Amino acid sequence: ESLKIFSNEDLKNILVIVLTRSPYEWILNMQENPRNAISHVGLPDWRHFVSKPWTTRNSIRDKHISSLKGAHCQEHFLSGEVIPCRRHDTVAVQLMKTISDSGLSVAYPVYEMHPKTHKAFRSIKDFRRAKMLNFYNMSKWVPNIRFIQAEMLTTNDGLLETMQMLQNDYSLGICEGGEMEKLSFKQYLADPRGEENKNFFKWYSCNGHWPIEEKFGYRRKRESLYYSKGKKKFKFKCSASPFDSKYSRKSGK
Repeated sequence: ESLKIFSNEDLKNILVIVLTRSPYEWILNMQENPRNAISHVGLPDWRHFVSKPWTTRNSIRDKHISSLKGAHCQEHFLSGEVIPCRRHDTVAVQLMKTISDSGLSVAYPVYEMHPKTHKAFRSIKDFRRAKMLNFYNMSKWVPNIRFIQAEMLTTNDGLLETMQMLQNDYSLGICEGGEMEKLSFKQYLADPRGEENKNFFKWYSCNGHWPIEEKFGYRRKRESLYYSKGKKKFKFKCSASPFDSKYSRKSGK
C-alpha cells in the first residue's frame, strides 16, 4: 500500500524486490517463533498450529471499533484488516500476561484478516496464500518488481548469481572493494531428517497452495509423497487433515 503514494511515472524509477521464503521452512519457523500470533504460542505440535484459525480473541469495544468503516487501527491498518484493532486491547493484554506468566515469550498480537471479506483466515496456510497472491498481483501495477527466494542468498554462489541477475536486468552495479554478506539464517531451514518434519513435509506437499507457490519458483517436495517398502516404492495417499494417522510418527503410508 505504501507504494501507491508514488505516481506511475515515479514507479518507473523504482525497483521493488520481494524476498520470499519456502513455505515449508516459513510455516515451521512461524510455529517455532509465532511472533505477534498470541493464540498460536505454546501449541503442542505443527498439527495444532496449521489447523488453528489465524485469529485471536478481542474485547467487545475492540469489535465495535473494528466494525466502524475507515477506523484507524494499529500498525497503520484500517478496521476490518487486523485483529485486535487497538494497540492496547484489554483482552489481548490479559492474554499476553497469562502467557508471560507461564514462562513463554510473546509480542503484542497482530493478526491480519482477509482483505476482501474482512474475516479471519481459516489457517496460517490460507494466510500465506493471500500474502503470496498479494505480492504476485503487485506485478500488475508495479513496472519493476523482482521476486527473490531468500534461500538463494544463503550461499556465496547464490548471492553472486542474484547480484549478477540484478546487474544484467536492471543495470545495477555490484559493489567493488566490499565483501558481500550472505544471509545467515541457514539454521532456520527445516531439517528434512527429523521425523516430525518429514510428517509435516508430507502434509504440506499434499495440501499446500501450489499454484501460487509455483509462481515464486517453489515446488512441492515430491520425494515426500513416496515411501519405500523393501525394494519397491509406493505413492503416499494424501489426506487433508493434519491429524490423520498418515502424518503420525508411526505411519507414513
